[in-house]
Amino acid sequence: MDIMSFRFHRIVKPGLFLIILTFVQVVGAQGLDTLNLEFCYKRAEEVYPLRKDRALIKQSVEIRVESLKKGYLPQLELSGDMKYLSEVINMNKILPLPGYEIPSPPNDNYRISLALNQILYDGGMIRSKQNLEIIASQVDDKSLDVELYKIKEIINTLYFSILFLQVNDSLFYLSAKELDVKLKQAEAAVSNGAMLSSDKDVLKVEKINLDQQVLENKHNQLAVIAALEIYLDTVLSPEVALITPVVDLTFEGPVNRPEYAMFDAQKQKLELSKHLSMVRRRPVIMGYGEAGYGQPGLNPVNDGFAPFYIVGLKMKWNFLHWNNTKRENEILTIQQVKIENQRETFNKNLNMGLVKAKEGVLKMQEVLQKDDEIIELRKRIMLSSASKLDNGIIQPSDYIRDFNKYLLSQVEQNLHQLLLLQAKFDYLTLKGNTIGNKK
Repeated sequence: MDIMSFRFHRIVKPGLFLIILTFVQVVGAQGLDTLNLEFCYKRAEEVYPLRKDRALIKQSVEIRVESLKKGYLPQLELSGDMKYLSEVINMNKILPLPGYEIPSPPNDNYRISLALNQILYDGGMIRSKQNLEIIASQVDDKSLDVELYKIKEIINTLYFSILFLQVNDSLFYLSAKELDVKLKQAEAAVSNGAMLSSDKDVLKVEKINLDQQVLENKHNQLAVIAALEIYLDTVLSPEVALITPVVDLTFEGPVNRPEYAMFDAQKQKLELSKHLSMVRRRPVIMGYGEAGYGQPGLNPVNDGFAPFYIVGLKMKWNFLHWNNTKRENEILTIQQVKIENQRETFNKNLNMGLVKAKEGVLKMQEVLQKDDEIIELRKRIMLSSASKLDNGIIQPSDYIRDFNKYLLSQVEQNLHQLLLLQAKFDYLTLKGNTIGNKK
């Protein structure tokens, strides 16, 4: 039991193991009975709650871009004004004309008007804002890719843990059958007086210990299956069969991590922000018109209500920025440098991780080369002990010791084979390459 517990914790990290145990439950419904790794990758990403953000990102940018497009349309503004002036201009005092009184504008003024403004030239402001919104959504989208990619590492851990536990199921079953045979032989020997009853009990205790390992292995397997069910949002059969993936690993080839696309999008966003900062310095030309009705009209000395209209062109150009644009660009450049630093840091850490992962693969390959030899030697020792036990030369405890060492050598080989396979897939996952399955 100690060996199996240790091996299980080598594959499933203690923190993750506690989470897994929290979700252990009895599976009542019939679920999937066969799985492959590629399906698990795709399914886990499809049902991951964060994936829903992709549709929200798309919806948000469409709304913002559409809203910016409205800037090209005429802008209408309805306004009204009512006021009383305590004093108005008196032309008779300014320019007295004998025998003629110049009318003065009324003290009470009323006006209602409808104004129209149409952008004729904005220096590319609206288009630049649209492009910035689009690239900002791409940054969010690429950041989401980075988060979703992390699921592969979790799926690798769960998938290979189940594989290891299932392989040991078969091994324990065969070992239990072997002990059953020895127990029957021991019972016959006790009946014939060739063996003490206490010696038979040694075999019986070992059989019980093996049964305990079988139970522990089974419950560990159910725990990991329950965790995988949560990530896949799919009911799995307790006896689900996992197809052992096959991969032809080469250490050459490009790195395709999603983080690089995210860094590129972030730098492009800052470059477009620089462009927008420059665009703001350009003049804006608008056509405008205003039609209204009020007292007075455009003629200020005309006492009474009258319609009026105004049409024209106007330009707005804030050409004096006091170097604000330059300072904004300097800040954006600093941010670009920071992103490049983040990229270099990620690249350095990734390269170190790839070197470590590569060494892990090479190490397991060398370890496996010795396993067959060890198993063969342990088998010879165990068979020799079995023969000596049958002939009453050694005690059952001596046979059990050699039997356990032979069993452990097989467990170690299973572990090494799966650890090598997992190391290969971890290397590929770390490198960001597409991982397929072969049956």
